[in-house]
Amino acid sequence: MNHFEKYDRDTRKELSQNYIKNPSLVRKLLEFTDFTQGDIIVDIGSGQGAFTDELLALGHTVHAVEKDPKNAQDVFTKHKKNKNFSIFNQDALFYHKPKDVPYHVFSNPPFTITSKLVKYFFLKKPFPVSGYMVMQREAAERLVGLGVPSLVSILLRTLYDIEIVHTFKTSDFSPRPNVTCVFVEFVIRTDVLPTIWGAWGEYRDMVTLGYALPEEPAVKKFREIKNKLDGAGLPEVTRKRFMVAPTIELTQEEWELLFALVKKK
Repeated sequence: MNHFEKYDRDTRKELSQNYIKNPSLVRKLLEFTDFTQGDIIVDIGSGQGAFTDELLALGHTVHAVEKDPKNAQDVFTKHKKNKNFSIFNQDALFYHKPKDVPYHVFSNPPFTITSKLVKYFFLKKPFPVSGYMVMQREAAERLVGLGVPSLVSILLRTLYDIEIVHTFKTSDFSPRPNVTCVFVEFVIRTDVLPTIWGAWGEYRDMVTLGYALPEEPAVKKFREIKNKLDGAGLPEVTRKRFMVAPTIELTQEEWELLFALVKKK
């Protein structure tokens, strides 16, 4: 790529990132990953190339996605002769994810777009095999399911095992953030129900519907399961929860079971 867009000062402010520049910390973070040599890694918000540099040195194929034109130009200049390197000077939400090949995600993005990136990369096909993101602790704790379950956390944990694997010091970044930041791992589950893999859109829409009117119990909202509860061999406590518990209180495991009942003929 040899064309980089120009942005005004306000846009650059919006794209502001907290960079990790310490090479030893970058290498330490990469030790948490499940990447193997030759994997395709999408470096979202590649910034000034700290992670791209190390990923290429380890023999990976890197798609660096960077909206800031100056950063994109600088990284391109460094690695333009490397056949395993590609630069995409664009909004990551318009990046065309690799199809029909396994890929992984690595990201230290501006915190203002974390939520959108998570939804785009981890909740829309094609899904990455794994992903690692720097994010605010508060956002990460919601995703791993601490506290009241959210729509996004339920959907994410249906597909991925999610874990906070590292907590940063504010001095690890430049400029220093005014919040606590963590490093979060997303690894695709090997035990995802076949009914969900084959009908992900239906499952996503069902859970979304459940959160649209959260005060209704599952048995009222999804009337097709009413006659299936008695013959499903469910534990009595689970059966009662579907009868009376508001859908917003259901766990990820209960949503999976509920979907299996809805799909049962």
